Amino acid sequence: MCVALGPGRGREPSRLTQRELAMQQNARGRTRPVFGLGMIALSLLGACSAETGANESDAVGEQSLALVGEPSFTQQKTVLGFEDASAWSVSAGTRAASTDASRGARALAITGADQTVLTSKPIGKLNGVSSKLLLDVKLPASPAWGQVQLYVDSPQSGIYHQWVGLASLQGLSAGQYHTLAFTVSSSLQSLLSQATNVAFKVEVNRPRPTPSAVTLVDRLRFELPAGIPECAENSSIFINVERGPAFSEALLERIQCRLYDMYPVLADRFDRQAPTWLRLLVESHGVAGAGGNLIGFNVNHFSAHPDDLDAFVHEAMHLMQSRYQPGAPGWFIEGGADWVRNEYRTPGTPWAVVPEWRPGIHYRTGEVVGFFNWIDRTYRAGKTPLVEALHFILLERSYTPAMWVELTGVDLDGLWMQYSGGQAPVGVAEGQGVSFYQDPSYVRLGSTLPAGAYDGTLLGSYGVVGDDISSIKVPPGYSVTVYEHDGFEGASETLTGDHPTLSTLNDEISSLVVTKL
Repeated sequence: MCVALGPGRGREPSRLTQRELAMQQNARGRTRPVFGLGMIALSLLGACSAETGANESDAVGEQSLALVGEPSFTQQKTVLGFEDASAWSVSAGTRAASTDASRGARALAITGADQTVLTSKPIGKLNGVSSKLLLDVKLPASPAWGQVQLYVDSPQSGIYHQWVGLASLQGLSAGQYHTLAFTVSSSLQSLLSQATNVAFKVEVNRPRPTPSAVTLVDRLRFELPAGIPECAENSSIFINVERGPAFSEALLERIQCRLYDMYPVLADRFDRQAPTWLRLLVESHGVAGAGGNLIGFNVNHFSAHPDDLDAFVHEAMHLMQSRYQPGAPGWFIEGGADWVRNEYRTPGTPWAVVPEWRPGIHYRTGEVVGFFNWIDRTYRAGKTPLVEALHFILLERSYTPAMWVELTGVDLDGLWMQYSGGQAPVGVAEGQGVSFYQDPSYVRLGSTLPAGAYDGTLLGSYGVVGDDISSIKVPPGYSVTVYEHDGFEGASETLTGDHPTLSTLNDEISSLVVTKL
């Protein structure tokens, strides 16, 4: 199990430019040690609940999706990586996207002119400004002459067609990428670090062997510091690795690259105020956990499961959830992160979701991706997905259980019953049976169960999490016998009365029998 924590912003002003906050939020929470992140004390998100009205809350979601006033996390990588040909114009000839890229999915193909100037769309804020700019070029023939000059523009920051440098193309071999280097003066570095809406101009001048010959350009980027993986180029985030137990360097780089690739995408979609300075903690506890600006992972788990890297999409989503209102339902936090993981899953990976209701599952115990998808198909076709709509409601306004009705027309338990085809069992009112809670002092009710025998599957169907019961209320006229293992086996104890804590079998109850005396 991973845990979403908050509310830390995780900014590092000396490294990355501060973002102007257009939407002020007060993130609150309670503090407790978290298993899976050692004994680091972080703010734990509480539990969440429902949504707002179909028309009203959809409007909230639509407005949030625009994220007006917040800079894009992916803009620099998309533009300077030439991933979007429409982000560049040419003064002469034609330009088109090419899949023959030196890195990423696309490069920019230039045809039809010996000399042309490529001009980028302005980039809101630059990250990772350093003393050298690099550009990859692939030529159709080895030129006897030719050069590339680089300029930057940011009129509102006082930068007007500032020349950066020149690189020769003379004698470069054809048919392979070459990296050109441009030195960025210290004064220009200072200006670019503070500038807004920066446009780049790449002036290409070379002979064409034929009118249709193609020159490819790709990966305009600032040189990275030593030890930073190439996948971090043009990224809006920085990942600081906090090393613990020994771990494969190659796998650690793959983990970083999954975060460098996906975290900006998630931030653009779900929270453009998300942290930009991330801590990646290498440890040996739990599986993985996230909170504030920290993601921790267990080296033993990922050494044994090196293809489970989509787990870091799940953990990254928890950082997008860090500003949820207090009391956000824990099951939705986990289920929402699972839904996002499934949305961006790597094809062919072994992780799979339960596509439909089956005995043993409940929305409170997980396995809700299929439930969320069913709601989208049944009640929200053509609208913002349920998880996304609820996410913004939790970020921007108080969540109440009535929001499920306003978003779908049906309350949460009614939706679950429909999803199960009427098969899901229903607990009784508190006081009419034995109540089971996930935390001490009767916090986070699982369900109240009438007389009967409950193995692990049946407990799950009622929303009681096996091996996660920490307090029990037994009303007069009832008793409960709890068992350590499923199938009514292992250590057992018979209880009457209320138990705000469990002296034995805390978080170890896997089956039980409720008796009406």
